Amino acid sequence: PPFAPGTAELHITVNGLQLSPFWVPFVFYHNNCTINSLSIDSGPVNGSTRTHALGRGFVDTDILCLFTMPSDNGTTTSTSVGTFVDGQDLVCVSPVADATGVATVTLSLNGGQDICTGKRGLFLYYYFPEVQLLLPNNIPVVETYSNASTQLDLVGSGLNRTGGDLWSRFGADNATECTVVSDSSAVCSAPPSQEGGVVNVSLSLNSYDWSLASSVFTYVPLVDSYSPELGPNRGGTNISVLGHGFVDDDARGRSSCVFQSGRAVAAHVAHSQMLFCTSPVALQDGLQAISIGVAVGGQHYGYSSSDTFYQHAEPLILRLSAASAPVTGRVFLTVFMQSIELPPGTPVYVQLSPATGDRLVFAQPPKHVLGGVWSGDDAVVELPDFSSPQFFQEWSSWLPGDLEVFVSFNGVDWRSN
Repeated sequence: PPFAPGTAELHITVNGLQLSPFWVPFVFYHNNCTINSLSIDSGPVNGSTRTHALGRGFVDTDILCLFTMPSDNGTTTSTSVGTFVDGQDLVCVSPVADATGVATVTLSLNGGQDICTGKRGLFLYYYFPEVQLLLPNNIPVVETYSNASTQLDLVGSGLNRTGGDLWSRFGADNATECTVVSDSSAVCSAPPSQEGGVVNVSLSLNSYDWSLASSVFTYVPLVDSYSPELGPNRGGTNISVLGHGFVDDDARGRSSCVFQSGRAVAAHVAHSQMLFCTSPVALQDGLQAISIGVAVGGQHYGYSSSDTFYQHAEPLILRLSAASAPVTGRVFLTVFMQSIELPPGTPVYVQLSPATGDRLVFAQPPKHVLGGVWSGDDAVVELPDFSSPQFFQEWSSWLPGDLEVFVSFNGVDWRSN
């Protein structure tokens, strides 16, 4: 029977006189519930778009959202369960559609038995847009926080399916709106990042549903400097590289060092501003000036423009100017070496360490490094006073005795013969 809107008690009787003591609520409502607008009025044919139906006459009952589209046999209706928010707001989730097109959205407040007679909503189904090309497809990381975005030309398909609404997202960054030029062209903005690496680029036509990444974009790490700045041609020099945006993450593409010959070597990333890598064997003899760059995700990018790494011939000691000296030192020793070419101003280091030979030792022999002057084929150093308090405790058990002489041009790679 007709009732005013509200909740009634539904009882059962078997004799027409006595009502059951138990009852269930039954809601009466006006069936002219109206959809004035949808908060999101488009979505992919994959479904699952969550949209708010805004209108009036909604009640908290068995809500069903009905999406009806034209088909070869007339119309096809798909449904999803609605969620009540209040009398003017409820949530519908778009079901999967078989094709693109405009669906009419209606409501039922009793599980589909009765359809609301009020105004209906319209929902556009589309296929996801795709990215085919980004120009440029990489930018350098920023050293400090910045909000200056970089404009990119995006080439793709299906960019204008909703009449000009297009958003892009680079990795996990917030969405930014693009300017649609045509169905296959748009101008988007890549946000700045202090974190290097490769990120996925996804698109949306409603700022809610995002396409699976069909393209990637790279934030290129910056190389500021490296140390040492030279090493022997045999390779094996442990180089610390300083910069910004180094990556130690498989998802974003781990950083590796690339030497100017195009050879990539694995890197150990200490943190975003420092990594370590080992120089490879030189491709030719003699002095070579090369630069070191950083690759991300297998892609090779620019080298440092301010620093050069030199690989040089192996130092070879020919003889010493003296075979012995007093422990008290204070005398000059010349180390004669084979002439090799080095960058101008290269220092030379001479390291002295007790010669242990084949004898068994139970303590690590001490080492002392002297800075010398390189003349092109020799180095001159002044021997210290090993009997002085500075050296006595560490060296007294080793001297008098033989010392082995090592030379290096970077203080890291030592050679003795």
